[in-house]
Amino acid sequence: MSPLSKKSITGKVANLHQLRQLHAQLVLHSQHHRNHWVALLLTECTRLLAPSNYTWHIFHVATYPNEHVFTCMLRYYSQISATAQVTSFFKHMRYYDIKPDASFYMVLIKSAGKSSALLHAHLLKLGHSQSERNVITWTAMVTGHAKMGNLKVARRYFDKMPERSVVSWNAMLSGYAQSGAAQETVRLFNVMLSSGIEPDETTWVIVLSSCASLGDPCLAESIVKKQI
Repeated sequence: MSPLSKKSITGKVANLHQLRQLHAQLVLHSQHHRNHWVALLLTECTRLLAPSNYTWHIFHVATYPNEHVFTCMLRYYSQISATAQVTSFFKHMRYYDIKPDASFYMVLIKSAGKSSALLHAHLLKLGHSQSERNVITWTAMVTGHAKMGNLKVARRYFDKMPERSVVSWNAMLSGYAQSGAAQETVRLFNVMLSSGIEPDETTWVIVLSSCASLGDPCLAESIVKKQI
């Protein structure tokens, strides 16, 4: 059993020399191929801007890289502005049958910068034409843009969704709420109700918090009464 622990190491690697020492210890204890250690090493590589060939070597030895490991590697590419690597890396991701989540799309959005045209080009290269996207992928895009503060883009994706789950609605509602657009949150919530979508616990937390930020308890009361 390795005496190393993630808690004892996180944030304590000061430079590339120490990173290589940590890596050597993991190799010595045959832990370097395990996903949680690979993810930690990749995170440190991103923070320290480690050489790309060394970082790729760390990723490549993961026996069965999971979603988190792939996202950590993508985050590294984004940090060093290696956007050309994203497409080929995504193909590698699909080889392992790893399905992108919201975190992946957030990194992808960040790597594309503020250019929605560039992001659209990325998605086409990655094989995500509009006809192929499912609810999960659409929702991930909405979540990613909303968390990056790109609410107009997030809303465009949301409005184009062929179908929406309660999670999709919550993603857009949360985006408005976190940006301080409480009135827009309430307006969209009313549209959600008229669409026949049943709010869940998360929805209520978002909407009632927005009512509180508006300083309108009567509005909150009226919204709740509609559902009783």
